[in-house]
Amino acid sequence: MGRIGFGVACVIGDGAFLGGQGGQWRSPGIPGLSAGMVLRNLGGDLNAAPLPSEAVEGLGYTRAFGGNGSQKATVYLDCAEPWVDASASSVTVGVEYILENVGALRTAYDFAGEGSVSEASFGGGLCWKGLGLDYACVVEGVLGLSNEWSLSARF
Repeated sequence: MGRIGFGVACVIGDGAFLGGQGGQWRSPGIPGLSAGMVLRNLGGDLNAAPLPSEAVEGLGYTRAFGGNGSQKATVYLDCAEPWVDASASSVTVGVEYILENVGALRTAYDFAGEGSVSEASFGGGLCWKGLGLDYACVVEGVLGLSNEWSLSARF
């Protein structure tokens, strides 16, 4: 089963519009193993400076548990590569807990590259019949504290 997502955000007050797009592959041979890639922060400039566009690749492993497998835990590893400053590459590790295939809680820690600050993030989400609404509180370099929302569809 595949997943493709698309998101759009607006930085309030500065008039910068940005978006992202990505996809996910799930291993048919190793249940729970997946890989993905996303292009983030695609768009215009913020105060005449280019947005921190980047490619992010990742691996994850999900394990179902509970009586009927309705609870899941995922651990993941992401590598981010900025297009403007390759020395600012980073590695992120995180965990996600899903309850009853309806809600999720997430936390992660970003080991930032040269000239960046390492920091934690958190978020959560709700899903219903393949549609999802997710929230994350993340520090995004020049954007500062970012409240990110996304809509997704699973097919």
